[in-house]
Amino acid sequence: MKSIFYILLLSCIFLNSCNTPSCAGVVFKNGVSLKDGKPYSGTCETYHPNRELKSIQTYSEGLDDGEWVFYFPNGKIQTKGQFNKGVRIGKWKYYAKNGKIWKVNTYNEVGEPFGEWETYDTINGNLSEVKNAKEIFN
Repeated sequence: MKSIFYILLLSCIFLNSCNTPSCAGVVFKNGVSLKDGKPYSGTCETYHPNRELKSIQTYSEGLDDGEWVFYFPNGKIQTKGQFNKGVRIGKWKYYAKNGKIWKVNTYNEVGEPFGEWETYDTINGNLSEVKNAKEIFN
């Protein structure tokens, strides 16, 4: 019984098999995420080498859809936002490694940069700059 445990433990360590992402086999091709050659619908999780969660992504019919969250290796959120049928929408929040908000960018319903984009001081959390998205991209 102990030998089976050690074999499993060693395979986890050397083959990283205990940390297989749920989106193994999902490939991005021609703007669509596919699994087994078909548009993928579902949730994917990926992991950092230290086995901390790296990302949670959702897909619908091969397109980025729903909430996406990316994490730093320390487990804190790095980026959080929404997709709608492959289009980035709403507020996307970006964080520093210390967990403080760094930036907030907004996208309209067709994925265009929209409204005020905010930048924060990641040490004390104060708003440090606000720019209109039109100024940035025109």
